Amino acid sequence: IIDKKNWKLYFSDKFIPIGLILGFIGLIIFLNGSVNNEISSTIDPKSKVIAFVVLALSSISWVLGSLYSKHNSSSHSTLMNSAQQLLIAGIIAVSIAGFKGEFSSFSLNEVPFKAWLGLLFLVFFGSLVAYLSYIWLISVKPAAIVSTHTYVNPMVAVIIGWLFVGEKITLVQFSGLTVILVGVIFTNASKYLKLSTRNKVLIRRSRRYLVNLGTHYKPIAQYNY
Repeated sequence: IIDKKNWKLYFSDKFIPIGLILGFIGLIIFLNGSVNNEISSTIDPKSKVIAFVVLALSSISWVLGSLYSKHNSSSHSTLMNSAQQLLIAGIIAVSIAGFKGEFSSFSLNEVPFKAWLGLLFLVFFGSLVAYLSYIWLISVKPAAIVSTHTYVNPMVAVIIGWLFVGEKITLVQFSGLTVILVGVIFTNASKYLKLSTRNKVLIRRSRRYLVNLGTHYKPIAQYNY
C-alpha cells in the first residue's frame, strides 16, 4: 500500500492483493498461536503490546527504506550497498547496547560455544546471503512480490525450530503457516499461470497430437481377438 507508484501494477493483478491479504491474515493467526502459548502467558501484557508496536513500526520503516533504495538506486554495487547498511545498523546496535549499560555485565568467557555458532550462522546466512539477496531482489522485482519474504520467514524459523531444536508447533500456528503459504502462492499466481509463447506452442502441438492419436486408434473393446 505504501508503494503508491506501483498501485496500477498491483491492483491490476487481482491475485496480488488477495495474496497479501491472505498472508497478513495467516500472520495474525500464527502470532495469535505464538502469543497464547504457555511460555508467553508469563509475560506482562503491557510488554506484549509494546513488542507488537515496535514490530509494526519496524516493518513500516523497513518498507520505506526498501522503497527509497529501489527508486533511488546507488551507483555502488549491491555488495557495497549491503555493506554500508549493515555497518550502520551494527554501529547503531552497539550504541544502543552501550547506552543501556549492557557491556558492563558482558564477558566473552561466559558466552557458550552454541551462541558463537548461532552468531556465525546469522553473519553468513542472515546477513551475507539473505540480505545481499534481498537488496538485489528489491532492485529487479516489484516491492509487493519481494515483501512476501516477511510472510515466509516465520514459516522457515518455526519449521527449522521444530526439526532441529524440538520446538512444538500448535494447531493454531500450523493453520497460520498454511494460510501464509496459500497467500504467497496467490501473490505469485500470475507468474505461475503466465506461459511463454514457446510453451503455448508446445501445449497446442501436444493437444493436436493427442487428438490425432485418438482418431487413428479404436478403443480396445472394439477390437476382435
